[in-house]
Amino acid sequence: MTLIDKINQDFKDAMKSKNSVKKLLCQMLKSKFAERKKYINTKTFGVFDDREVIIIIQKELKECNEEIESAIKAKRDDLLTGLNYKKQLLIEYLPEQMSEKELLQEIIHCTAIITSELSNKYRKEIVEYVLLLHPGKTTSKRINLILNKILKK
Repeated sequence: MTLIDKINQDFKDAMKSKNSVKKLLCQMLKSKFAERKKYINTKTFGVFDDREVIIIIQKELKECNEEIESAIKAKRDDLLTGLNYKKQLLIEYLPEQMSEKELLQEIIHCTAIITSELSNKYRKEIVEYVLLLHPGKTTSKRINLILNKILKK
């Protein structure tokens, strides 16, 4: 089931259960999807998929967080309940966030891929720098083995 299908199903369920907040949120998301589809088809000839849906939901979540901050500053507790519920609904549609460790590994991996040509040119400098930062904790052989693993991915 794609994310769009899930949102459409949630829209139907919200109408049946008379959950007006969820229904309005789904309607708004569907409207944003239609706008984006139209833009993609006319301007970029791209594909509208779950990645595009996630981008739209992330933008809406960011706006919702800004609205929450504004409501807190304005001391509008009456708005906070609805905004927090909307935020929770939006979060349900997003994939689970990466942990800090996973993110660090991914950044290192991507950096290695992007700079693999540079890394091969500057392999000696990388090894020397790591040895300088961590004297006695590793060897140049181990560093080179790990560099080989990273650059092969």
